[in-house]
Amino acid sequence: MLRKSTDHPTKTDAKGAERALIRLQETYQYTGDQLATGELIPGQIPVDKLTAHDFVNIGLNAWEDGNDSAQMWLETGRSTSKSNSITPSLSTPMLQGFEILASIAYQHRQFRKSLEIIHEILTFDPENAKANHLKETIMQDEERNLYNSLCRGDHTAIKSLPSKWAKCQFVHRNNPNLFIQPIKEEVVSLSPPIVLFHDIVTDSEIEHLLTKARNSLTTGGAKINRKDYRTNSVSWIDSERVGDPIWTYLRRIQHYTGLSTDVQHREWIQVANYGIGGHYYPHYDGEDKDNENKTDINDNMGQRIATVLTYLTDVKSGGATVFLHDRKHIQPSKGTAVFWYNYHRNGKLDHRTKHAACPVVMGTKWAANLWVREFGQEFLESAV
Repeated sequence: MLRKSTDHPTKTDAKGAERALIRLQETYQYTGDQLATGELIPGQIPVDKLTAHDFVNIGLNAWEDGNDSAQMWLETGRSTSKSNSITPSLSTPMLQGFEILASIAYQHRQFRKSLEIIHEILTFDPENAKANHLKETIMQDEERNLYNSLCRGDHTAIKSLPSKWAKCQFVHRNNPNLFIQPIKEEVVSLSPPIVLFHDIVTDSEIEHLLTKARNSLTTGGAKINRKDYRTNSVSWIDSERVGDPIWTYLRRIQHYTGLSTDVQHREWIQVANYGIGGHYYPHYDGEDKDNENKTDINDNMGQRIATVLTYLTDVKSGGATVFLHDRKHIQPSKGTAVFWYNYHRNGKLDHRTKHAACPVVMGTKWAANLWVREFGQEFLESAV
């Protein structure tokens, strides 16, 4: 009968050796560079170097024991693997070590570093669940931080339009209806194109809109992965009667935008009311055509190709509309409308149009949303 050999180190032996190295580093405060080069004692011949896999295994051991040095060991393993062009093979603990490093960086709010490590993981394991989940979490956190900064009016976050493009102008677009009273247009952004139309609605028209809206307000809360994604009250109103204040307002939007506002080419006007704390987190007004759960596309009307957001009141504090891509902060001003297209000319969703309504701090905010639909606009000239 063969005897079991005891000449080779066991797993217990390896664990003991790793813990001994952790103890030496902890006691004598060796740096990762010293451990990587083997130069532990100045003037002495370097000891055998540890490999990237050695560092990661020791780091995992330290992590398992709750030792604070785990990060140093794992970091050294990562840097050693990069310098020696060693890939984090899926069959080794190295990938697990990288996952821990990405998580540690995230916990310390080092988002760029965490994303860099996540990229290394996904290069070799695109379906890695932990890495993909952490990546999505970081992107959401970064978006939330930017949203908060823009809402506060943080000048380090807001991006100003270059002076040569920033302009306010009177425009008539060769439309006879606008010769006497042209559009007061202000360019806010070029990417995506966003403009303001000042004095697009009169005080009497605003009062008419608000009176009709107050009679049919319903809670407009939306739940998209969080309970308070949107907190406001909404009402849907319309009028096809020529001369009615709503009809006049819609006709004016048609002249300003160059898009048809006939009832078959648009939705009813959505009037929204935001009280203290009322808000709407970052979102798109349109959807991807490839989205299986799409709700925006209507077989009879097409997509919400454009948005006209009209402020019906001033807001004492808060309540701004912010665009995340071009970092714009637009404070509500009674009678002013924000206009933009939600899609590129090729029909693809314009991801630069993600926007949000910031929480109201003081006062109340009333706004009217008009979404112009795709069909019926094919041969009309764009206003932006």
